[in-house]
Amino acid sequence: MSRGFWMLALSALAILAAGQFWITDHVQSLENDVARAEIARDLEQERLSILKAEWARLTEPARIADQARRLLQLEPMNATQIGRLDSLPLRATETPFRDLRLRKPGTIAHGDQDLAIPEGTAE
Repeated sequence: MSRGFWMLALSALAILAAGQFWITDHVQSLENDVARAEIARDLEQERLSILKAEWARLTEPARIADQARRLLQLEPMNATQIGRLDSLPLRATETPFRDLRLRKPGTIAHGDQDLAIPEGTAE
């Protein structure tokens, strides 16, 4: 009986040691994953701060005004460029699509007639 007890105890000890090894390895793997995620987060934070600084520089009003002055070469408006709405010409009364008219659903145009589309025919 003592031999069986010791075999069972050694087997249990071997199983516990293997379990401890597996758990330790798994925890180490998870710690490595966390470390990689923290590094990635830090890199993204750095990229974000760089983008914020660049955006602040690009949207600086004085810089935009300077570039607009240098690159667009705009001039002040003249009084002759300002007009009234009623001075614009009216639209032409004839349209290039004057032959178009409202048609009944399920019909097509053929000259001056509306022809019915047969049932079950795909348009």
